[in-house]
Amino acid sequence: MKTRFTGTIGLMAAMLLLATPMVSAQTAEPTNGTITVSATGVVTAPAESAMIVITLGADTSMMPMPVEDSIETIDATAIPSMDDVIDPTPVVETLVAAGVPIENIEVVEQPFSGEWGGMFGPMPVSLIVTIDQPDVAHLSDLLRLTRETAHANGWFVNQFGVLYQVSDCRPLLQEARVNAMTNATNSAKDQAVAMNLTLGSPVGSRDNSLYGVMGMPIPSCSDEPTMYQTSRVYMASMFDPTLPAEVTVSVTIDVTFAAE
Repeated sequence: MKTRFTGTIGLMAAMLLLATPMVSAQTAEPTNGTITVSATGVVTAPAESAMIVITLGADTSMMPMPVEDSIETIDATAIPSMDDVIDPTPVVETLVAAGVPIENIEVVEQPFSGEWGGMFGPMPVSLIVTIDQPDVAHLSDLLRLTRETAHANGWFVNQFGVLYQVSDCRPLLQEARVNAMTNATNSAKDQAVAMNLTLGSPVGSRDNSLYGVMGMPIPSCSDEPTMYQTSRVYMASMFDPTLPAEVTVSVTIDVTFAAE
C-alpha cells in the first residue's frame, strides 16, 4: 500500500514539473497591442457641370395690406390666389438668350409655400438649370440677369443655388482615400510615440464617411440626379462668386495598426 501511494506521489510530481515550463512560457509571451486612429482625406477637382436651382417668389410687399387694422378694407379680388403659380417664362427666355439651351431648363412647381412663399399667392416656382463646364463669371452673369428679369416682373429671387458636379467621383474618392491613409499613418506614429510603443503595420480599416444628407449618396457625383425629383431644390448651396467652380470630396477612415 505504501509503495502504491509513493508511486502515485512521484507520478504527480513528475507531471507538475512537466507542466511548470509550459505555464511559464505562456506568461512570458509579450502581449501585442493595437492603435486605432481616424483620418480624413480631401480632394478637389474642376466641375464638369453645374445644377443651378432658381426659385422665384412673389414680392409680398406689393400686396394690398389692411388699413386701420380693418380686414374689411382689403379688396379680396386684388389678392392673388394660392392656387396661382408664378409664370417663369420671362426668366426662362432671359436664360435662353444668355446661352442656356432650352432643353437644359426644367420648371418645378413648388407644392408648398413655407420658407419660399408668403401668406398670399402666387405660389413660388423653381427652375432647375444644367450647364456644362461651369464658369464662375458666367454664373454671376446669370444671377444678375435673373434678378433683373424677376424684379421687373415683381418677383423675388428667393434662391440661386449651385451644385457643382462630376460624372464619376470614384477616382476622386480613391485619391481621397489614399490621402486619408497617409494622414492615418502619420497620426498613428504620433500616437505610438506618445504611448512609448513601436508602430507596426495596419491590420484593419473601416470607411467612416458620411455621404450627403441623412446618408444619401454624394449628389455631386452624378451628372443626372433626376432620382431626387423635387427634393433637388434643397441640394444646391447658395452661389458664392468668390469660390471656384470645383467639386470637393472627402473620405474618413478608421485604421487599426499593430503596436508593441
